[in-house]
Amino acid sequence: MSDYKPLPHYLTLKESDIKQGTFGLFTTRDIIPNTVIGETHHTIDHRSFNGKHTTEIIRTPLGGFCQMSEQHNCTHVLDDGVGKLVTLRKIIEGEELSSDFG
Repeated sequence: MSDYKPLPHYLTLKESDIKQGTFGLFTTRDIIPNTVIGETHHTIDHRSFNGKHTTEIIRTPLGGFCQMSEQHNCTHVLDDGVGKLVTLRKIIEGEELSSDFG
């Protein structure tokens, strides 16, 4: 388990420019448009002992630190129950990633 990395190697956490008092995701290099940054959420379906069906959404560290903004540079896409963060345009080194949360 020592190889686990909660974020891609080219992202870091810093105090958010978008939402005061929180951390945001910042890139340490330029990223080209339409890059899949990684998985933000997983949807898990459960059937309980009493037969009820429930759906649980689990957020990854990538999803937890990406801030929402009207002037977003990324979007979320859903692919078979997995949310993925995708860049909408070129993102410059040092820029904070943000999303519309699709």
